[in-house]
Amino acid sequence: MASTAFITLKLYATELNLFKTTSSDEQSFHRERLTTRIYIFSLMSLLIIVGIVAGSVVRTANEIEYIPSQSKFVYLVKRYPSTLKCPCSKTAIGLTIYDAPKLALALIQVVLLM
Repeated sequence: MASTAFITLKLYATELNLFKTTSSDEQSFHRERLTTRIYIFSLMSLLIIVGIVAGSVVRTANEIEYIPSQSKFVYLVKRYPSTLKCPCSKTAIGLTIYDAPKLALALIQVVLLM
């Protein structure tokens, strides 16, 4: 069964002629079949090359990290130095309950020095 299918496929491939003309000489038939084989080979090669190129293209993934920790931010800066964008317009300093009196004292000292 598989043997006859292979033979039929082989016969079809050898007899395939996409560029049939009205001329009836043997040289034209041979040239047309050769042209058909070159065309099919070129088409298959082009499809394989396009598939390989499309599969190997690097795609950029945009990902937003809204509130990254400091360690996460440092990791992102090291990993993506040329493509990392920080759209922050202002930076904030996080203060704990223990830092607030020190900051108030520092501000009072600055005001008194002026």
